[in-house]
Amino acid sequence: MIFIFSSKDDFTTNKVCDWLRYYEHQYIRLNKETQNVRIEEFDLGNDLIILNIEGYKINIKDITAVWFRRGGLSDVLSEWNDPIHIPKNLGIIQNILSHKIKNEINQLALFIQFKIENGKNIGSYFNKGLNKLKMLDLAKNEGFKIPDTFIVSKLDELESILSKNEVVTKAISDGLYEFTDDTAYYTYTEEINNSTLDTFSDSFTPSLLQSKIQKKIEIRSFYLVDRFYSMAIFSQKNKKTSTDYRKYDSEIPNRMIPYELPSNIEDMLIRIYEKVGLNTGSADIIVDEENNFYFLEINPVGQFTMTSTPCNYYLEKEVALELIRIKNETTKGKDPKIKKE
Repeated sequence: MIFIFSSKDDFTTNKVCDWLRYYEHQYIRLNKETQNVRIEEFDLGNDLIILNIEGYKINIKDITAVWFRRGGLSDVLSEWNDPIHIPKNLGIIQNILSHKIKNEINQLALFIQFKIENGKNIGSYFNKGLNKLKMLDLAKNEGFKIPDTFIVSKLDELESILSKNEVVTKAISDGLYEFTDDTAYYTYTEEINNSTLDTFSDSFTPSLLQSKIQKKIEIRSFYLVDRFYSMAIFSQKNKKTSTDYRKYDSEIPNRMIPYELPSNIEDMLIRIYEKVGLNTGSADIIVDEENNFYFLEINPVGQFTMTSTPCNYYLEKEVALELIRIKNETTKGKDPKIKKE
């Protein structure tokens, strides 16, 4: 059985599932919004863990391939996580016990997540949030060029850096990506210059600055197990997209074409993926006007539809085929049935 961790409205997951159905392979999709998830049986000595997902009983030993995209068991495992299990009128200890119970359930969920993935996975819950600074340091040590990178929290520090560098700022962790009923909120890579200094206070939250690279092209490269699918983005000539190509210009869209990375760049990326324990992801790279390759970051979830469609890579199909390959390698083509209560 193929097991997919995702969210209910994820377009890319929908496309991968379409291909699995086309090839007539059974799968279970656990969305992070799923409400009714509990442990039916847990017997570690006999290596028996059975989950009940909205009435479907699943022995995790029957899971033969896993794709982690979003969510994870910690998001949905609700058994024993109800305040009704905490005696009332305990005062401050009631909040302490509530926190303790949530931590107990989370540790249990993490162990079962580990058992589910068990080396037969594409992507991993345990690598869903790569540290951006760690990845830059790792890339530098592997031989990549990286932009000059600073963390500042005071206006005079910012002014000093600006006197020597053109800089951009971006989130240290994940950027903002939130929706309300009528509004979407995003953060982008933004240029900082002297004309914007008066918008800063004397001190502010520690912020990431990087030197602005005069780019020739940007590259988004999706990696799947042992192969790269790369795309060149010609964003530098459009003022709207020159700093961050995600500020799409629908009237004058960027040219995006298939691209083959030099073998030495692929080799460096493979070493990085291996060191962080990932077999998939999307790397962002800038090529400057002197053809130097600058590493920016790796998205471990691997947003790849935006690469797949312009380049006709059919990456949703490739992910489905890789899941089928893993499943067949694990089970020799046999797939167990799922029991419904």
